[in-house]
Amino acid sequence: MSRIFEEWEESDGTVVKYRRHSNGKGRIAPGAQVDESAYVDASAYIEAGARVGSRARISAGSWIGNDVSLSADVVVGSNVRIGDRTTVGRGAQFGSHTRIGEDSQIGANARVPGDVQLPAGSIVRGSGLQDHQPGSRFAKAA
Repeated sequence: MSRIFEEWEESDGTVVKYRRHSNGKGRIAPGAQVDESAYVDASAYIEAGARVGSRARISAGSWIGNDVSLSADVVVGSNVRIGDRTTVGRGAQFGSHTRIGEDSQIGANARVPGDVQLPAGSIVRGSGLQDHQPGSRFAKAA
């Protein structure tokens, strides 16, 4: 019989628990909601309070922060970090090795290429990221 939860102790003494998602075996923190049709790779993490919509795909080594909302059909490449309280619209795609700062807003069908770092509070509209500069309010759609 396999364990329902995996747990370990952090260096500060905090015990961390995760359950394995049925589709892909990714680690899901208590309080996170992941649709059964979503795929979460075995080496990916979904933190507490996060919501992952139907048919979303979370690739190897990716981390979805606390209270993040991923809508349906979102594709997250390998080794992507999405910061706490970020909202991601339906069909958005993230290339590998991308970092999205906390409290960001990524619009429906947005395309964020690989190896991009967006600061906290970023807003990406529409179908792409053309030129986002720290401190600018919007990333212009391609």
